[in-house]
Amino acid sequence: MRFWKCLEADCQDGETYFHKGLCRSCTEYSETGEVLNAVSRIRVTQSGTPYETYEARQTPSLTKRDFVDARRRKMTNKERAYITEMYEQAHNIPHVHDEHCGHEIEPNQELLEIGESLTVVEDSFNNLVSTPTESMTFAESEEE
Repeated sequence: MRFWKCLEADCQDGETYFHKGLCRSCTEYSETGEVLNAVSRIRVTQSGTPYETYEARQTPSLTKRDFVDARRRKMTNKERAYITEMYEQAHNIPHVHDEHCGHEIEPNQELLEIGESLTVVEDSFNNLVSTPTESMTFAESEEE
């Protein structure tokens, strides 16, 4: 059912009606009975609060393709896991180690210690300096 009520601030009519119309206590009439200032009742709920209209969601129309897709066989969990694994391998998503993953972080063997790289360069420099004869220039020693 629908309910209607006048919600004007100074209205003496506090009743709820089953039909829309003009509030008789708030509407101004002339001496001949013509309406001068009309005040309509507003739709309310059964408790008397204003009724709120909701916009209907517009659903897209269904096509034959949607119907066929709905009838298609769904993937199993094993198939879904296999596809996810293949996707991760294809995109090579690395695992990031942190304090929450539970793995122990192994040191990278390719990385050199801080002083280790300098000793290799110093040894090669010492070999270059001590090997060439006094008559050879530095440019000639590099060519060899």
